Amino acid sequence: MGRKGIAKRAKGGATSATVAIDPTFPVESYIAHAQDAIDKGQLSVARKFLLRSSSLYPDSVETLELLGAVEMEVMNANDPELLFASHAEQGGNMSDGMMEDSLEEAAGQTVERAKQYFMMSVELRPDRGYAKYLYLGQLSEGKDAIGWYQRGVEILQTEWKEAAKESEKAMLARKISSALCSMTEIYMTDCCDEPEAEASCESYMTQAFDVDPFSPEVYQTYASVKISQCQTDGARSALLRSLEFWYPAVVDASANGTPPGEMPPYPGRIALAKLLIETALYRKAIDVLDICRLENDEDPDGWYVSGWANYRMAVDGKGMPEDAEMTDAERLELVKDARDCFHTLIQLQEKYDSVEPEMMSHAQELLKEMHEQYLSKFPMDDENGNDAGGDEGDWVDMDSDYY
Repeated sequence: MGRKGIAKRAKGGATSATVAIDPTFPVESYIAHAQDAIDKGQLSVARKFLLRSSSLYPDSVETLELLGAVEMEVMNANDPELLFASHAEQGGNMSDGMMEDSLEEAAGQTVERAKQYFMMSVELRPDRGYAKYLYLGQLSEGKDAIGWYQRGVEILQTEWKEAAKESEKAMLARKISSALCSMTEIYMTDCCDEPEAEASCESYMTQAFDVDPFSPEVYQTYASVKISQCQTDGARSALLRSLEFWYPAVVDASANGTPPGEMPPYPGRIALAKLLIETALYRKAIDVLDICRLENDEDPDGWYVSGWANYRMAVDGKGMPEDAEMTDAERLELVKDARDCFHTLIQLQEKYDSVEPEMMSHAQELLKEMHEQYLSKFPMDDENGNDAGGDEGDWVDMDSDYY
């Protein structure tokens, strides 16, 4: 394990295309073409237009902010191949057409490019445009991140008060509440030891509920606050309320074969699943994670959290606090599902070297534990001789490098 220069061929796909760029375009034309490419998922094409625009019009704030937004799209896509391809296009370390930089190096340089673009935009136009401040909040830590978010919220609040259309007010309210949630999370993590941490969390949550009382993210963040205060029942209530805003509609859409409609972004759903596990709402966590895997089946976080949810549910013996105790056979099925999730995680590590060491180590420990505690004790082969407890073809060798 531990590859640092695994060869990865950059692939273009929907993100690349041959583009003829007219050097006589006004800046508005470059931006319009770039935005159209972004809307089509052609991030490489968008970048070409924007880099040309930046070279001709270096003081264009709109160009700089879109360049930063493109880098953020690459980062937030949770797609290693897209990240490698983007990195290769911008001078990544290549040898004979193969990518030599690690996924971590590619991600780090993508973040630095985004920061540079947004900081240049701040210098050129500090008092207008909230997006750059919210992005810088995402890319920063601690009090620095709080400061960026606060500046973005102030601009958003001004625009919200001046907005004439209800649809615009609702959009701005959602962005305000999301920023306040991010600030709350920072005070529960990076800044948790600050004397004002608890009071700031309460204040941000009050503001978020006031401006956007129907936001799933607000209820999810409120649940995190309740967990930090050891109020598990309050956290469960908030999490279930958060799910009510979007999950039933997704289930109905799936049953009817229609588009699922709006739901929280992928990272938010992974974070939600972790909170559901923490509050012993395992069945709900697995439901959310099933949706996540349909969207991205190569995200290490998704497979790790899925394995953890299945295994915790097996150990506790209940999918929900009010459920009856499950049978040994039901527990075993969950353990097998957890095993399969962790094996997929190992495969992703071998393919991309993208799994965090702590996550990988924990998964390996759990694989060993579930084998010793469950799979080796309950073979339960069916009448056709098929494995029901993990045979040698599926199980990771106990003497292998995974342990």
